[in-house]
Amino acid sequence: MNKVFSSIAVATLLLASAFTSVSAQADDLEKIKAAGELKISMSGQYPPFNFVNDQNEVVGFDADIGKAIAERIGVKGTIITTAWDGIIAGLLANKYNTVVGSMTITPSARKWSISSAPTTTPAARFS
Repeated sequence: MNKVFSSIAVATLLLASAFTSVSAQADDLEKIKAAGELKISMSGQYPPFNFVNDQNEVVGFDADIGKAIAERIGVKGTIITTAWDGIIAGLLANKYNTVVGSMTITPSARKWSISSAPTTTPAARFS
């Protein structure tokens, strides 16, 4: 039961943070709806969160969350893979609408993104 609750909490936090970035404006959602497509970026190289399967499809937790967000707003979810080290530059250049992926919340990240509370935590921690 705890795992189910944790999964729901993670999904909720990801949904809440999906449309946050420096360039976010009040009309971004309307633009996405008008285009009929949510462009979702991830590396495609971070299993089990996102990876390319044998059918050359990006799958995993992040891909499922991104597609669920698109479905909830009534548009097609298109996953765009890009190198992780350039993912923020692509977001700031408007190559895609959002990034769905694991990222450490740091002071420098706060300069270009508004993040949610942590959505996952490591299984082992040192106290």
